[in-house]
Amino acid sequence: MKSFEQHLKKQLAAPKFQRHYDQEKNSLNCLSGSTRPVNLLDELRKKLQQARITQQQMSRIENGINCNVITFLKVCQALGLELDVGPKRKRKVA
Repeated sequence: MKSFEQHLKKQLAAPKFQRHYDQEKNSLNCLSGSTRPVNLLDELRKKLQQARITQQQMSRIENGINCNVITFLKVCQALGLELDVGPKRKRKVA
């Protein structure tokens, strides 16, 4: 039986998987504010205030409650993040 680390290492060899893995990792790191130093949190809060994102809006995003697309895009822009949207891949039917 493979360990998770072995499986992940094998999957990360594929460039497309690596790119998506890095994007997800960055998203999670961005939203997990509890592990960030206080000065960085203050900096993020200032950026979000400048983008006119309210505390209530951020709380909804952090807690996984649906937000509208405009709010999400404002947060991404304020934090210097990029949202990459592409066509959905067709699944192979066996």
